[in-house]
Amino acid sequence: MTQEVIDVGVNADDGTGDSLYESGNKINNNFGDFFDLVPVKADIKFFGNNITSRQSNADIDVHPSGTGSIVFPGIRFNDNNIEVLNTNDDIKISANGSGRVTIAGLGFGGTTISSDDSTSVNINENVIVDGDAKGLAVTDLDQDGWPDLVVTQNNDRMLAFRNQGVVGRRPFTVRLQGPPGNPQAIGARVTLITDDEQRQVAEIYAGSGYLSQSTPTLFFGTDATQTVTRVQIRWPDGKVSRHVPPVGNRQIQIPHPDVQ
Repeated sequence: MTQEVIDVGVNADDGTGDSLYESGNKINNNFGDFFDLVPVKADIKFFGNNITSRQSNADIDVHPSGTGSIVFPGIRFNDNNIEVLNTNDDIKISANGSGRVTIAGLGFGGTTISSDDSTSVNINENVIVDGDAKGLAVTDLDQDGWPDLVVTQNNDRMLAFRNQGVVGRRPFTVRLQGPPGNPQAIGARVTLITDDEQRQVAEIYAGSGYLSQSTPTLFFGTDATQTVTRVQIRWPDGKVSRHVPPVGNRQIQIPHPDVQ
C-alpha cells in the first residue's frame, strides 16, 4: 500500500482538509505498512544496552555485507576469526561469578580447565610451558604405564604434566635390573616385538636433560589390537637375552642374566 498523505486544507480551519476521522484512518494505514517493514517486523528487540531475540532459544546472527567485517571497539569478527584491532592486545572472555567460559566441551574458570560433562580432558598436542623452562624429566607419576613429564623453571614452581593416554593405544613398559656396578643397566638396548612382527627399539641412557634424570623405565606404545610377544635385550656387557612377557602384563621387570 502506498503512503497516505493527510490533507490539511489550503488554510487553517477552512474546512477543506481531511476530518479527524479520515486523518486517523490514514495514520493507522500508514503505521500498518510501517510495521510490515522487515527491519521493524524482525524478532530482535533492543532494550537499554541489551539485544535480545523475541523467539525462544533462537540465535542472533549478525552478517556483514560482501567482504566487510563485524567490528566492535577493539574487536573484529572476520569470517570464523576473532581479531584484535589494537597491537599486542589480549582477547579476554570472562564468565560471571562462579560461571565458566565453555568452548566445545571445555570449561575455563580462572586457571582451571575442566570438561562440561565430567569426562577427562585430553591434551594430545605439544606441551607448552609459558615461562623460563630449564630441566625436563620423563617418569610415570601415577604408575599407569603412560610417560608423564616434570618440568622445572627458573625462579618459578615445578610443573607436572600427567599423560592421560591416547584412545586406541596401549602402553607397555620395561624396567631392567642391571649387574653390580650398573644397577640401572645404562646403555642397554631393548627391542620390543609384537604379534604382527613390528619392532620398537629404545635405549637406557643417563643424563636426560639439564640437571635432570628421567626414569630408567622404557616406554613403548602399541595399538589396542597388538600383543607384545617378545622382548630382546642387548645388555651393556654385550650379553643378549630374550623374554616372552606374561599374557596381559604390560609393565615388566627383567633382571640381567647374572643377577639372581
